[in-house]
Amino acid sequence: MSTMSKPKTSPQKKNLTEHHYLLTLSGELLLKSRPVRWQFLNQLHRNLKKTLEWFQKQDGFSFSLHRFHDHFQVYCSKPIEPILTKIAGIQKVIKVHSYPANDSLETCLEAAKEFFLPHVQGKTFAVRARVQKKGIQRKIERSLGDLLYPFSAGVNLTQPEVTCHVYARQEGFYFYTDTMVFEGMGGFPVNSEGKALLLFSGGLDSPIAALKLYQVGIGLYFVYFDLGNPEQWQCVLETARYVRQHWGHGAPDVLIKIPFVEVVEQLRKLPAPYQNLALKVVFYQCAEQLAKELKADALATGEAIGQVSTQTLRNLTVLDRFTTFFVLRPLLATPKQQIIDEAHRWGLYEKAYKGKEFCALATKKVKTQARYENLSALMENFPKEVLQHAIEQKSIYHLLKPIEAKEEQTTLEGTIIFIGEEEEIPSALKQVPLPLKRYLFNEAWSDCLHWNKEAFYWLLCPTGGQSALLARLMEENGFRVKPMSVQGFLKHLGHKET
Repeated sequence: MSTMSKPKTSPQKKNLTEHHYLLTLSGELLLKSRPVRWQFLNQLHRNLKKTLEWFQKQDGFSFSLHRFHDHFQVYCSKPIEPILTKIAGIQKVIKVHSYPANDSLETCLEAAKEFFLPHVQGKTFAVRARVQKKGIQRKIERSLGDLLYPFSAGVNLTQPEVTCHVYARQEGFYFYTDTMVFEGMGGFPVNSEGKALLLFSGGLDSPIAALKLYQVGIGLYFVYFDLGNPEQWQCVLETARYVRQHWGHGAPDVLIKIPFVEVVEQLRKLPAPYQNLALKVVFYQCAEQLAKELKADALATGEAIGQVSTQTLRNLTVLDRFTTFFVLRPLLATPKQQIIDEAHRWGLYEKAYKGKEFCALATKKVKTQARYENLSALMENFPKEVLQHAIEQKSIYHLLKPIEAKEEQTTLEGTIIFIGEEEEIPSALKQVPLPLKRYLFNEAWSDCLHWNKEAFYWLLCPTGGQSALLARLMEENGFRVKPMSVQGFLKHLGHKET
């Protein structure tokens, strides 16, 4: 059972074999006025409670949460520092050994000696005391130092091998060493600064953008525009779920998928230099409508200046004019290598989608310095009903619920249709014991309706995007098809990625 309270005394009667944590507040919270700080503490308290209750259901541990004016305390039946260090608003997570304050100081020092002795044996050490009651700090440091000195390698006040911390409060004493202090996320509690709708692709950028927005107190909804790559969608679902469960404590758990294959078909009718920018425009316009429905305060993206053609400074300023919402871009001035380093640091690099994305409709002679007037004139002719239809077909997923495993086709039969150039066909695909035919996209689009409807077709391309477009046309005309990226198909067969 979990309990929440604001006790005048610490829960010192708890079993000392339990894992006991002191959670210090981030510096930003401590600088706020008392009424404002209390609002942030209320939000942090709710986030902590929800987080611990959710993980309690997953792992079966018991806990108690206790609130004070300047910190929180948690007792738990198992170690949970990996959970606590990912909660925004917490500066440090300190695992402590507690001792009641109603005994004499001498008895307390003997208990401290018993706790610190294994840590200082044969090592240099220093004692650091932090007290609420004036006049006893030096006494604690000197007396405990005298008790530990005979078992150590001596006192070193500047660079000790072990620092023995004694935190004395009115309700009790807390003992810990530097190795028992873990850095938290800092920042503001999630949801304390409002909510935003994050355009989420599952790559390296959008998950890191989510972490940075969580860190400054913004709750997030996620939206994914499905351009027809099933492998990317699975990665998006798993990555968004992982990010929300580990860092978005207290935030919404909603991921919205918008089918965008039909929208892409319409965008391909526009002049090629503007297709990529036009796709971003409809992303923003669709996201704005969703944000209004969700009552979100802003949009958010993982865009960074110069990474792709649509993210030049000029193009980003042009894109901003197509939405009335403020667009948060926490990675705007972040170099790509720094984003990669952040992904490694937070354990997101391996989870992120690193295949080819289909959002680059055109690859040659694209506009990097677009003019708003020209792009706006093109978008006036875009059929708004296509975008509205895509929004109406949205699917909503709740990220705190388990991902349902889907049955995959295991029978290897049919014909492989590869869409692309001959040199793009990997050698592993040529070794698959199925008929293999190659087409360029326009050729396949023109010829596919004349193929045998009794057969089954694996539609493959490097990204999975063109496969999905072709599959939609064929399925509407009664064909049995399975669109995939080449790597997704090989992985489906048990091949290692090449």
